[in-house]
Amino acid sequence: MQAADPFLSFWIPVISLGVAALAVFVGPMVSWRVAKRQSDTSLKVAYKQIVAPMRQKWIDSLRDRVAEIISTSHWFYVSGMHEVAELHEDEDWDRQQNEVDRKLIFLQNQVELMLNPKEEDHRALVTALKEVVAAAVHRAPEHRISAVPLTTLKASARRS
Repeated sequence: MQAADPFLSFWIPVISLGVAALAVFVGPMVSWRVAKRQSDTSLKVAYKQIVAPMRQKWIDSLRDRVAEIISTSHWFYVSGMHEVAELHEDEDWDRQQNEVDRKLIFLQNQVELMLNPKEEDHRALVTALKEVVAAAVHRAPEHRISAVPLTTLKASARRS
């Protein structure tokens, strides 16, 4: 049997000790980083799963209100309720006209509260809705609805 090399007999245990120390300290750090990444990814997925349905509900609600404003304004405009109300001095006509006015203002305010006034698209939508309501309620030449607000409304609805 040969005598062991003194150099190897000293360094083999030292190297083994170094590898064991690395395994003790580096292993848990790597495991911690992997677990943190998995946790962050899980949180992002969970957040998206929660926010996406809420956002869709907001979009649907906004579209419903805009559609109701447009349809009520159209009915009010086409019906000529102002002209008819001027002919009748009946309280029913006044009450009905006030109800429609109140409903339009209520819906318009709801939409405004749902939107962010700092975003250009949202401001354009609010302006277009105001023009639509003014055209329906006032029926004056300066409040005639143009194609621009309707195009703006449709474009904003598609982007939402």
